[in-house]
Amino acid sequence: MRLQARELEGVFLTTLMKEMFSGIDTEASFAQETWRGMQAEHFATAMAEAGGVGLADSLMADLIALQESAARSTI
Repeated sequence: MRLQARELEGVFLTTLMKEMFSGIDTEASFAQETWRGMQAEHFATAMAEAGGVGLADSLMADLIALQESAARSTI
């Protein structure tokens, strides 16, 4: 579950980073746009692995609560 929560945080951070880079007003070529996308993914992955912004921790608490709730309802 922890890995999935961290991966989801990485996806969120990737989206955030791509939006940040899209605000840079340049006449970028296709190669530059591709590189920016890869750079955003790399930055976001590094941020998530370093602890992120706390989204994974919040998701973990919610996932554990849902798992416990499901376990109680099947008893």
